[in-house]
Amino acid sequence: MTTGLRDLGSPDLIVLFTSTVSHKMVQCALKGSDARIARSHSSSIAALRSILNEHAV
Repeated sequence: MTTGLRDLGSPDLIVLFTSTVSHKMVQCALKGSDARIARSHSSSIAALRSILNEHAV
């Protein structure tokens, strides 16, 4: 999983839908990236819109 995160480049924000990804992947994202990380338990489009509205500059 860590190689997959390195392949992302240098994102400004990583959105994790914690109900659909493994605990190990969440931990890997938290320690393997300098990007801001937004977590949402819901994987709905409304949750994504809320995260993007909150983090959009």
